[in-house]
Amino acid sequence: MADRLGAAVIGLGMMGERHAAIWSQLGTTRLVSVYDIVGERTQSIAGELGCEAAASLEAAINRPDVDIVSICTDDQKHVEPCLVAAAAGKHILLEKPLATDLEDCDAIIGACESAGVKLMVGHVVRFDPRYAVAKQAIDDGAVGDIIQVYGRRNNIIDSGRRIGPRTSVAFFLGVHDLDLMRWFVGSEAAKVHAESASKVLANIAAEDSIMALLRYQNGAVGCLETCWVMPKGIPCTLDARLEVIGTKGMVPRAAQSSALIAPRGPTSSTVRSCTVSRPVRCARNWSTSRTACCTTARPSSRRRTRGRRSRSRRRSTNR
Repeated sequence: MADRLGAAVIGLGMMGERHAAIWSQLGTTRLVSVYDIVGERTQSIAGELGCEAAASLEAAINRPDVDIVSICTDDQKHVEPCLVAAAAGKHILLEKPLATDLEDCDAIIGACESAGVKLMVGHVVRFDPRYAVAKQAIDDGAVGDIIQVYGRRNNIIDSGRRIGPRTSVAFFLGVHDLDLMRWFVGSEAAKVHAESASKVLANIAAEDSIMALLRYQNGAVGCLETCWVMPKGIPCTLDARLEVIGTKGMVPRAAQSSALIAPRGPTSSTVRSCTVSRPVRCARNWSTSRTACCTTARPSSRRRTRGRRSRSRRRSTNR
């Protein structure tokens, strides 16, 4: 057990519970302590996973056998646990977003730099195999210089009503695609213009939807669409799409497919396929994600039709 890294988890909502479960399951880590402002929640998770139910934030973090701290509190409450963990010399895995304003972001980053501890924000979509395939293709030059990137992440109204009082649609959903767009483009945003609408969730002072246009320092442009007021009863509770178009090709649907489609000309189109088959670690079990498509390089349908007609006429003449 001594060679395993000890982990503490602060904040035991849905994501905090998952962090705690995974730290307890990994072969290289062990769950040492958990803490939540709701005492009953702390006792419940600690009893289930066999770790200390800490009576305070400091008690959970300051144990000598804690090396890593997962911070999964509400978005606007990230600063205090980060400062306590950094002061104690503990490395930090922080649920996105980093913070809800620049002052808090600077405070967290500054504390970690001063203490010499590692800080990682949990942008989990980067580890989704479908997006990883797209990133690899971009890095390999298959897409060329990126011209534009489009991200969409829409959720059902239940999410907006449940989470809207505590955060915004930008921090809950849009942050994923803003991170992916920046990662794919490989450049910082130089200019951003955004507009929001608030009708369905106006009674809780939350935005229904945000649309944003971005220009990056390398000349690429981006568009972000995100909302959490899709009606209940639709087949899919999450509508996510990410599209990248470059000078050589495109990634058409990173959220649903790993295929790369080259530019379509007047007579042909070429599809490069990528197949993903790897285990994805979940809180409770292992699952396998697999996506594949066929590789084709063929003339347009009009030219193929003409060829069939010509061959048919020749066969008729030969008879």
